[in-house]
Amino acid sequence: MFANMLRADAYRFLRSRFARTIAVVFCVVIGLFCLFNFADHSNTSFAFGGSIGVVREGVELIDGFVGFAYADPGHPLFWELVYSATCFTAATMFAIPITGMMITTADDQNGITKIAVAQGQSQTRLYLSKVLLAVLVTGLLWVLHNAITLGLVLVREDASLGTDGLRRWAWMCLLLFLPQVVLMLFISLVAMVTRSRVASLVVLVVLVMVSPILAAVVRAHPSRIVDSLLGLNPVWHLNRVSRAWAQTQIVGHTWLLFAVGCAVLLAASLAWLRRRELS
Repeated sequence: MFANMLRADAYRFLRSRFARTIAVVFCVVIGLFCLFNFADHSNTSFAFGGSIGVVREGVELIDGFVGFAYADPGHPLFWELVYSATCFTAATMFAIPITGMMITTADDQNGITKIAVAQGQSQTRLYLSKVLLAVLVTGLLWVLHNAITLGLVLVREDASLGTDGLRRWAWMCLLLFLPQVVLMLFISLVAMVTRSRVASLVVLVVLVMVSPILAAVVRAHPSRIVDSLLGLNPVWHLNRVSRAWAQTQIVGHTWLLFAVGCAVLLAASLAWLRRRELS
């Protein structure tokens, strides 16, 4: 039954106008990445964040995403290449949660869920089918995005990573994806509660903009309250992942956010849907 729901959702998604829009946006993002990648690196770099003033193994640790800013453009270091290959996470932190939210809330917004529930289908299964489809679609887009950007960076720098390098790059990509899944579930919940996708987009923008501001405040004036608020923001965790290779405690924090965040947000979403169904 659940497999049939998932197949039906996937079929409808692949034939939708939204799927074609995603394909166009994906090509645009890759095109913009090419502009930065093949530009003169002495004059062009990409930054959505910056250095935290700490250097490990000759590489500056960053908060956020920095690309194409090599200390020695002629001999970029491994983690500088990874920074560049993943720097457009600054764009996907909007694209992936929004794509997932649109998929998970599509039937809820157009009334199909209400009709299906009235016909006796399980509200829980209907929602979980949408969530699984959203994770599969965004996960596929994430893999394609990172494979293409890594390939472009390696071609530009005439470099190769080797088996161990590819393993470490894949590990970094996985860690970067986890907070984005939590963001997706959160703004999906906001969209369902408010019945407004615009409200969920506003919340996403606020989370993205507030994170670096609060992080700067904490660095200047340490505060447990502000630190706790940051810990609840998936964007703050996402911005820290790029330096997880040097500050390994970030790995544990990211997995904890993913496990707890997904469990809480899924439970809250299902509870809200059940409450609305009863009312």
